[in-house]
Amino acid sequence: MEALDRHLQWDSQRWSDAIVMDFGCGSGLLSLPLARRCRKLYAVEPSEGMLTTLKDRHHNQPHPRGVIEPVQIYLNDQTVGQLNGQRFDLIVSSMVCHHLPDLPSTITLLASLLAPNGCLVVFDLENDGNACWFHDEQAKIDSGVIADDGFDCQYMREVFCRTGLRVELCETDFFCTKTVLDKEGKEICVVFSVLVVVGRRNV
Repeated sequence: MEALDRHLQWDSQRWSDAIVMDFGCGSGLLSLPLARRCRKLYAVEPSEGMLTTLKDRHHNQPHPRGVIEPVQIYLNDQTVGQLNGQRFDLIVSSMVCHHLPDLPSTITLLASLLAPNGCLVVFDLENDGNACWFHDEQAKIDSGVIADDGFDCQYMREVFCRTGLRVELCETDFFCTKTVLDKEGKEICVVFSVLVVVGRRNV
């Protein structure tokens, strides 16, 4: 939430009026704090297990918990109708893009779901030379990692611009560390850089 606040600079009224999608929400690490701020949070996630965990965590949150609408779909052109034409003031995607088989098509779809003046904010691994270490080889198979090397700003900017979004920000946002196993099975601590891209739909 700190990173979103820094980039969006929304006041409390803007947040309380907002309809938000957490795309690829997982177990709700971002959905839960988002829901406490916005009018309604759509938690979009293909995994039933992840959504079950999110629901349990949401139920155990202190009040006010906010309103979460779990949507179990793999979002694409064939399933988008399940959102019933809903448009979003904010769509957030955190560490999801490197799992997508067709990133440009997905970004185009997400952009089409924005309300006028709505924002699409993406956080994902940057191609800093370390991104390939973020998932071990089995996890890459199990979770379907596509962009093993992460993304660079120029590519992401081009993808966003092709949808008609106005790119307001595309840069390295923060660094995170993770303990991984090297090729010899030894634990090493690796630093990863995370890219942020903010695109806005024109009114």
